[in-house]
Amino acid sequence: LTRALGECDKSLALQDRATTHDSKALVLYRLKRFEDAVKEYSLALASGDSATALYGRSLAYNRIGMAPQAAADAAKALKLDPGVARQFASYGVNP
Repeated sequence: LTRALGECDKSLALQDRATTHDSKALVLYRLKRFEDAVKEYSLALASGDSATALYGRSLAYNRIGMAPQAAADAAKALKLDPGVARQFASYGVNP
């Protein structure tokens, strides 16, 4: 995970892309850096809604005790992509 985080940072230094912020946020989440994950998912969402960024941020919000925000993001993510929870489960990330 540490190597993946470094690769995300290298990629972002070359080109600031929402998908890379989304990937970096997932790595931060897996490293249990939940507040950093929220910030990174928020950067991913700055250019528009993304089911994965919303759902990931909802999981991170849950971990830091922000249940209302978590519920709102999860609902929006599931509306955009009803399969997003299964996608995260395939990564080994569950609510």
